[in-house]
Amino acid sequence: MIPLQTFLSNIQKIVASKPYYQLGEDGSRGKCDCIGLIIGAFRRSGEPWPGKHGSNWTARNHMVALTSPVIVELGNLVFKAYEPGDKANTLPDDYKGHPDQRDYYHVGVITSVSPLQITHCTGGTTNGIKVDTKIGQWRFSGRVDGVDYESKEDIPPMNPAETAIVAASSGKSVRMRASPSIQSIAKANVPIGAEVDVLQKAGDWWEIRYGGKTGWMLATFLNGDAVDDDPPVDIPNTVTITIDRALAELFAEALAVSIREKST
Repeated sequence: MIPLQTFLSNIQKIVASKPYYQLGEDGSRGKCDCIGLIIGAFRRSGEPWPGKHGSNWTARNHMVALTSPVIVELGNLVFKAYEPGDKANTLPDDYKGHPDQRDYYHVGVITSVSPLQITHCTGGTTNGIKVDTKIGQWRFSGRVDGVDYESKEDIPPMNPAETAIVAASSGKSVRMRASPSIQSIAKANVPIGAEVDVLQKAGDWWEIRYGGKTGWMLATFLNGDAVDDDPPVDIPNTVTITIDRALAELFAEALAVSIREKST
């Protein structure tokens, strides 16, 4: 049995190598696919992987139990799946006679509970590693067989899969917004040159974490090609203004005099 600490530490080592996505790889040669991230963590522990290199095989043969909805537990594997009859269901022929006809097409691992982080290897990015901060389309979860979830060893915090440097052609800071929209409110002003954790990428917007806060920033400010179309804004603390009663009466009297003078 692999201690949970060791399993997660090996996941972290693969993540830190920033592997490219490639089917059939386990992170040992700078490349991995979704199940390869888990298989690679086993192999780095000196444990062989007992079966096929596939998320469908793992869901059916190497889970202690598989439940839905997702149970958020450190080290749990999570799966995305298509139901039988879905047009996107491309279940391999090896499982056509299996009683479970779902297509468990993608797998990740819960590497942090609070805040939630689901780490997985996927295509479409230079760094194949992605970290989701919401359950989203993840539908099934469970403990993977061969990992000791009852291990009492301290679990080190997972490092983020990716970081970025805030950059702009001028100014001192860039807005971090509450949602991926230019109309969204600013949650914080992030100084130029600051290093931020990249949690996920959604087109032109990246979800980031800085100073204990999570929000969204235009990707152009995170790759060194920034322009001045989103200047910083002051984010004041709550301000209470107290006006003396006598002063208020004086203002009211002056206003009344001004109105009378204009009317004559």
